[in-house]
Amino acid sequence: MFTRGVLPDHHVNDDSKYIFKLGMGLLAALAALVLGLLIASAKGSYDVKEDEIKQGAVKIILLDRTLRHYGPEADQARAVLRRLAASQTDLTWIEGGTRVGVRSGSDSSGIEEVQEKLRALVPLRNAIAELNR
Repeated sequence: MFTRGVLPDHHVNDDSKYIFKLGMGLLAALAALVLGLLIASAKGSYDVKEDEIKQGAVKIILLDRTLRHYGPEADQARAVLRRLAASQTDLTWIEGGTRVGVRSGSDSSGIEEVQEKLRALVPLRNAIAELNR
């Protein structure tokens, strides 16, 4: 309001106002576009992480079910797998704004322990063949 009295007339005529409104509309449209793209990117990232977590959980459940079919021999491997899945879950989820666990290095030792237990299992076909001999 103060600058209106100071500015020359050609800066405050209807054409200047119209151009100013168009410029502000363009800036608002660009801001809305950028914000929309930002939200879409965050949603896409969230969806990818959600799918990874679901697929990992399904694979762990399928492995546990397969190990259950091996019988009591696979109980140790199932226990290690359960412990590893529980520790990863504790490290992944956040409660009250702070991480539940602290990631200390890689979890390759837990995975290797599960692999060793799996390699120690005797497949049922070989066990049945040995019993028939």
